[in-house]
Amino acid sequence: MNPRWSAMCTLLLLPIAGCAAANDDPAASEVSFSAVAGTSSASAAAPAGTVELAASGTVCGSVATAQDDAQVVIRSGSANCVRVLRAARAYAAAAAHADGQPVTLETGGWRCAPTSETLAVCRAGDASFSVG
Repeated sequence: MNPRWSAMCTLLLLPIAGCAAANDDPAASEVSFSAVAGTSSASAAAPAGTVELAASGTVCGSVATAQDDAQVVIRSGSANCVRVLRAARAYAAAAAHADGQPVTLETGGWRCAPTSETLAVCRAGDASFSVG
């Protein structure tokens, strides 16, 4: 057999065999992991399957609009800021491509429409938030 083929087969078979040849020292290839001080997992902050909700009056962040950055504020009820910001970004993107025409958008369970005071108000059930 060609020596190159023999070396190639050895390289290809090592991962299947656990990356260790018969004469390797098992202690030399051990890997261990430890937690880094000061970090916590998401499961420690909230039980699995729960969604943290922000209350009315919470500023979730801001989104870029055609004119400027607009604050995204929960106006009534409670909502998850990550989902609120996702819907606000989708609305701002749609409004930016509307050539000045009013935009109504449904995204992620939110129904967003322009108002005279803000770029938009979005509603889902008893919760609402404003953009701008």
